[in-house]
Amino acid sequence: MTIYRIQNIIDTSLFWSNENGWGDQDVANLFSHVEKAELPLPSGGMWREIENAPPSRETRLADLLREARTMIDDLNKGYPSKELHRTPEDLIAAIDERLGE
Repeated sequence: MTIYRIQNIIDTSLFWSNENGWGDQDVANLFSHVEKAELPLPSGGMWREIENAPPSRETRLADLLREARTMIDDLNKGYPSKELHRTPEDLIAAIDERLGE
């Protein structure tokens, strides 16, 4: 999934934050390709694709749910999945944490 930031056209060291306006890239908002297509740019802004972007909340949650489904499928077949790195309790806690973000 491609992730974007909004960068200032004139001062390329500035990035857009919905809460604070122009500022440091560490506090800039991240946007999906859907948001890029739907949202207007602030004055003086341009879309910048982020290389090696961290996975989005939705991607992290989808990965956890896939892992949970694999665990449940394996348990229903009568054998625990040895490749999983989490216990069922750890997985549930991680999903609960993601849902609370």
